[in-house]
Amino acid sequence: MKFADQILKRIEKIDRNSLQSYVAETLKEKDFLAGVLDSVPQGIWIVQPDGKIEYANQSAKSVLGIGHSASLRNRRIQDVLQDRSLSEVVSGCLLNRRYVFQREIEMIFPRPAFLCLTVIPFTRGTGNEDSFLVVFEDTSNLRAEERRLAQSEKVESLISLARGVAHEIGNPLSAITIHLKLLEQEISSEKHPRRKNAEEILRVIAAETERLSHIIRNFLVATRRRTPEFRESDLNDILRDSVKVLKPEMEKNGIKAHLDLCQTLPPMLLDTEKLHQAFLNIFKNAIQSMPRGGTIHVASSKNGKICTVQIRDQGIGIPENVLPRIFEAYYTTKEEGSGLGLMIVHNIIKEHGGRIEVRSKEGKGTCFTLYLPIRSEKIPLPDPSEETQKP
Repeated sequence: MKFADQILKRIEKIDRNSLQSYVAETLKEKDFLAGVLDSVPQGIWIVQPDGKIEYANQSAKSVLGIGHSASLRNRRIQDVLQDRSLSEVVSGCLLNRRYVFQREIEMIFPRPAFLCLTVIPFTRGTGNEDSFLVVFEDTSNLRAEERRLAQSEKVESLISLARGVAHEIGNPLSAITIHLKLLEQEISSEKHPRRKNAEEILRVIAAETERLSHIIRNFLVATRRRTPEFRESDLNDILRDSVKVLKPEMEKNGIKAHLDLCQTLPPMLLDTEKLHQAFLNIFKNAIQSMPRGGTIHVASSKNGKICTVQIRDQGIGIPENVLPRIFEAYYTTKEEGSGLGLMIVHNIIKEHGGRIEVRSKEGKGTCFTLYLPIRSEKIPLPDPSEETQKP
């Protein structure tokens, strides 16, 4: 830049041919640099302090799933980034002038992907505000897969251990239950002044033993892993069937279901049984949160290769301090809840390659938003040997 400043100061004294030569060389270097930046696989942005994109290479459009014909120059990042989580992270880095190096983020819109994000603030000369170099790298087929594999192995190991412990606890619990019944029979035949007191104590012990057995049975059901069986199915039909199953319970509690389903939603590769189970769990939570009745709004929509399902109730809502923990195993605020329902929902959506988000406000209701990739069966190519055998 110093050389350019010197040229500008002396521009009136430079002859025309020298000036043309300098401009031509500068443009050539600019085109060469642009070509180099467009050829790298990472997406690169230069962002101004106000959040406007000053420069974006072609790879940025590919990585982020943006059309190549779209112009990003002078557009705000909030208007370009369709994925809310990614947009919030990048905006936060710019707002706080924060340096971020290779932070992995899961993107769902406009396509499911894992991105490695780097944000580097830099200053252009004295007195200027920081601009930002933002780099996106698609790591979907690299570290993200390795991370999921390692995490899956740990979870499976813990689940196997827990299942073994649950089985071992279940056997003595069965024996305790049998002997409690025998003891109750013995006491009922005895004419003792404190017989009623003893029978009450036995009833309490029996009830707690049954509750513990119920917890173990629920755990074994929740951790029973069945390999998903994906078939092309109509997601709207699964939603309708789930509502139909719970319709008598809804009517009993003064609850209506309003369905607003996308009519252009194509058939998708889904495990119908598992998704039906997931929707039932969400609907049951909605019903239990609406003791005074109301409406459950169910909507499906399509955005590119992503299907969105929203299930919104008018219930009591979830406290802010509870919301981050609702997908944890055994975490529940219900007296008779197992704390496994939403964990099962979370696992099912993950198995489908999707994401689930929850928004809630006490006294205003809760909204579950499910994002599922629209995938279809691939048509096999014809066998060349069969083609040659045709007459």
